[in-house]
Amino acid sequence: MILLIAFIIIGIYLSYKENKEWVVFYESTGNNQIAVQKFSYLKSRNIRCKMKTITPKLNGRTGGMVGNVQTTIKVLVHKEDLNKAYNLIE
Repeated sequence: MILLIAFIIIGIYLSYKENKEWVVFYESTGNNQIAVQKFSYLKSRNIRCKMKTITPKLNGRTGGMVGNVQTTIKVLVHKEDLNKAYNLIE
């Protein structure tokens, strides 16, 4: 039991540390083509970056979507590469 708790604590710490190192560089809802282009360009220039897609969850009661739901894409850049990324995109 103690080992399980230790693994959970280590996992939470590593996840927190990982998330602290990344900064949202660009965010787009709806027309996500620009976000994909920026991500591809930065990646091709050896900038440490990743994309995170956020799709709203389904309505639990009816199983349908609520309202006009659109996917959001975030381009995350490692905090040490942030200035280089901004300089490249200018």
